Amino acid sequence: RGRVLELSGDEKTFLVPPPEAVDFTFDFDGQAGVALAVLKADPCVEEQRFRLVPKSIDESGFWRNYFYRVSLIKEAYQVDDGTSAGSAAAAGDDS
Repeated sequence: RGRVLELSGDEKTFLVPPPEAVDFTFDFDGQAGVALAVLKADPCVEEQRFRLVPKSIDESGFWRNYFYRVSLIKEAYQVDDGTSAGSAAAAGDDS
């Protein structure tokens, strides 16, 4: 959980897209509920969103970039919650 929460402190988390060679599929509409849960769980994400969307990046890109980085952390810790981009469990899980 701590590693996921650290992501929100760096605006690059939200602005830098996944590398082109990486096959990362993100469905913004399908992850909107998870995004709302993340906003409630991590006030820093809410602050970054307020500062960056739409001035520096669109809503979908903001979340795609964030969930991509969450997926890297989950992969490193071999966490599988059954979704390709669901971080609500990671952001809200106390384990």
